[in-house]
Amino acid sequence: MEATTKFTPGPWALRECSHGGVILVRGADYDAQKRHEQSHLQILPMADARLIAAAPDLYAAGEAVVAAADDIQSQLDAGEVAPDDRAMWAAIYELRAALRRARGEG
Repeated sequence: MEATTKFTPGPWALRECSHGGVILVRGADYDAQKRHEQSHLQILPMADARLIAAAPDLYAAGEAVVAAADDIQSQLDAGEVAPDDRAMWAAIYELRAALRRARGEG
């Protein structure tokens, strides 16, 4: 069963502003959003903006880890002695990449 999310999906982009900090923008088309959503933009400290921008990737990676763990548990429950853990490792790789983006490391 897949849960319905109630948050605004990404992608999010960071744009430096002249007042210091960054502006967090949904999507890559900053100019179009600037014209239509200027009143909704907020200047944020860089660390906060990076975390918010990485949130969609962090959420997706977290869901993938949980799904892979559930799959491994199902294999173990079915008596598998060596469950296939490749999906788990792929999901962990994506989670690590999203954490690096949230920290501003890549």
